[in-house]
Amino acid sequence: MSIKSIAQCEREERQLKKLLNFQLPEKMKTPGFIIAGVGAVIFLLNKFIPLDKEMVKLFCSSLFTIGLFMVTLSKDKEEDELIKSIRGQAFSLSFMIGIIYILVLPWVHFGGDFLINGAEEAAYEAISGFHVIMIMLAYHLMIFTYFKRLR
Repeated sequence: MSIKSIAQCEREERQLKKLLNFQLPEKMKTPGFIIAGVGAVIFLLNKFIPLDKEMVKLFCSSLFTIGLFMVTLSKDKEEDELIKSIRGQAFSLSFMIGIIYILVLPWVHFGGDFLINGAEEAAYEAISGFHVIMIMLAYHLMIFTYFKRLR
């Protein structure tokens, strides 16, 4: 290997580490919770707002997801190796829960629809991407908080 290719590999490795270790400052948790809360409140008030229901639902889902994402990416007050390990474990567990959720929930809906409405009207309903991401982020926050309290 030449010196240029070694330098290029090291530069790419530094860029990759910088990307993998990206986190928002700790003070971004509060705005994240506020954004998620605003999305949840507007979603709950959706019945009383005389606007396009699907557009409001998409807007609220986006706000809620952005807020949870900001909270998830924010540093902790005490960011050490243990917290980073806990964060990684929480991400992997929430990913597994999300996959199980994607595989199981449509069949649960189908089964419930089958029992309530009968075989003729039962329909398989897919899950939206926003729904899956929101579930994974929410589970990450719950698992991360639980594991942090156990330490």
